[in-house]
Amino acid sequence: MGLLLFCPVWMLAFWQAWVYLLIFTAASALITAYLWKHDPKLLERRVHAGPRAEKDKVLKLIQPKNSSCLWVEEFTHPKTLSS
Repeated sequence: MGLLLFCPVWMLAFWQAWVYLLIFTAASALITAYLWKHDPKLLERRVHAGPRAEKDKVLKLIQPKNSSCLWVEEFTHPKTLSS
């Protein structure tokens, strides 16, 4: 994720990317800690999700492509806040 944030601007002094990474990491850690304590079975299912967890061969092919399309869409057409 760091490459996707820092490579377009070609510098590590991009403070918005550091803030995004901090918020994303903190949110992920909080969710993981909550699930670890309150619902470990759900955490286990979430960890084993993704293309490797799919049984159907077609879904194994579609899922990574779909995820990459969402990333490309977000970085090529970012949503802006209008004032």
